[in-house]
Amino acid sequence: MPGVPKTASCLFCKKRKKKCDLRWPTCSTCERAKKVCSGPTVTTKFIHASGQGLSTDHGASHSLVSVTRSNGAHLTAVEAERQRFVGLLPRPRKYPTTVADRVTIRLISTIERDPIGDILHNANYLKTLPQRLGVSPALRDCVALFCHCWTNYRCPEAMEKSPVFHDLHGKALRSLMRALQNPDTQLSIETCSAVTVMARCNLLFDGGDPTLHQKGIAKMMRSKGPPPQNGDDLHVQLCIANGGHIVRHWAAAHCTEDPQWITSWQDVLGWKASTEVPEHVSKHWLDQLNTITAQWARMVKGVKEINNPYTAADRRQHLAEQMHALALRFLAETETSYRLCVSTYELGMKMESSLGDSYPWHRKLVSLPPSHETLFKPLSAYVPMRIIFSRIAYDLSCTLGAADAEMYDKYHRMCQQGWDLLPHIMKIDHPIATLNYVVGVVLCFEILESQERKDYLVDALKSTNFRRVLPSSREDTERFLMNICCLSTGRETDGYDVHVN
Repeated sequence: MPGVPKTASCLFCKKRKKKCDLRWPTCSTCERAKKVCSGPTVTTKFIHASGQGLSTDHGASHSLVSVTRSNGAHLTAVEAERQRFVGLLPRPRKYPTTVADRVTIRLISTIERDPIGDILHNANYLKTLPQRLGVSPALRDCVALFCHCWTNYRCPEAMEKSPVFHDLHGKALRSLMRALQNPDTQLSIETCSAVTVMARCNLLFDGGDPTLHQKGIAKMMRSKGPPPQNGDDLHVQLCIANGGHIVRHWAAAHCTEDPQWITSWQDVLGWKASTEVPEHVSKHWLDQLNTITAQWARMVKGVKEINNPYTAADRRQHLAEQMHALALRFLAETETSYRLCVSTYELGMKMESSLGDSYPWHRKLVSLPPSHETLFKPLSAYVPMRIIFSRIAYDLSCTLGAADAEMYDKYHRMCQQGWDLLPHIMKIDHPIATLNYVVGVVLCFEILESQERKDYLVDALKSTNFRRVLPSSREDTERFLMNICCLSTGRETDGYDVHVN
């Protein structure tokens, strides 16, 4: 029977199967045989899982083994060696008894088993969630859904069926609704994290319209306000992660809200780039890009008002002059930073190729190393924004009655540079992260004249179409891409339904 005490005989008496008289420090049997007595052995058969040590008395103050000695000087070498190892035994690990514990273990294992860091690239705030899953059932269920979808996506059958498990999806939605209906939890950090994770699942794996999630996140962020100076780190990460998605939603979904509140948060958030980026590159590019992104939705709204035939002529003229000057100013401000990002990235690629030539034993990299990918991030962010603003500047110059041919040439060159990024994007072995970089290439679809290039771009997008958001036919796919180009610059579309994320 486990846990029943047994005899405390020394090891020599047990080996000879004789009764020990327990006369320590040396029993009579060992004394007659002139052997070194080992002393009393452990008096229980196992260590209790409760973490109270070997003693069955839970009120005992000792941790593992307590042996009373009449004279500590008689401690033999064998006893000292045994006591030294027993004293270093760690406390038994607790079993995952709750649902939150099991989801936490699954989240940690999912992050650890992602060698390319794809999961943290798309949701960097997940690494701060394991300690919070026991606080909010909504966050626990949403994280469980995300881990399940990610595991299904990594399976080979993910391209054939949806990775979303509907039972877990329904459970997460019900938990999230209860948290949002409770006044005590509807604006908590955990509830905001749950909404963000649910929106990320919808964006990455479901392929549906994320408008409802984006509206909810925008309203929650506006009600909660910016994080304090020494606030929660998770709050800061959620603000950074959700800011760009909300602005893109405002620009594409004809939203009338004013996004200026994102600009006012920059001093509070303290934008910082990765330490892998050189200082002369990371000095201000994130702050600059977020400033431009915050103005993008307002410019798209202004262009739509200019193109509205019911807008007064003087109002149209004033808006066109204002938006045109703003677009030119942003292009001029980002010119130096963009050229610096291009030269730095090209230098990094040359260093990689020279490393492989100079050291033949060096393992040839099949994908971009993290440092090069970090350098690629600002470049892939500058390209689509400069394409959008150069196109807006050209369209507004036509509205003002003086078509700027030089600006159209700049727009054409930027689209060509975006097209040149496609081979570098396809080298990145991140199926989901690749989708985040494809935006700059999609915006250059409008200037592709040869059908061969269009087919190549469509095939490249089809290869990463794990969400199945692209239309099945090639003609509808081309209309889909053309409408994205029009929506991003405020122009009218042909009526084809499209959701820009």
